Amino acid sequence: MTQRKVVDWYRQVGGHADAIAAARRVREEVDELIESLERGDTDNARREAADVGLCLLVAAETISCDLDVEMELKHYANLNRRWRVMEDGTLYHIKDSAPEADHVR
Repeated sequence: MTQRKVVDWYRQVGGHADAIAAARRVREEVDELIESLERGDTDNARREAADVGLCLLVAAETISCDLDVEMELKHYANLNRRWRVMEDGTLYHIKDSAPEADHVR
């Protein structure tokens, strides 16, 4: 599914949020995803993950961001960074504000 396809549908049905409203909607969907995961409801979590992605595409469009291009650029930037592996398995790139970690990669 492409960003253009999602945004065209969004506008066709009357969507017209500004960047802040669109980003807040992403946050609402992320919260719903977390709630589903915390309940162990992976079926609903998959649907909520899709909602996050769709809302993120709309939010990106509000700031003239081609999300696919920006993610590719960010991925290549991340390839050249050093990473801290946190106890919960998440990663932080090493910079002054990164929390302390057990492992560095």
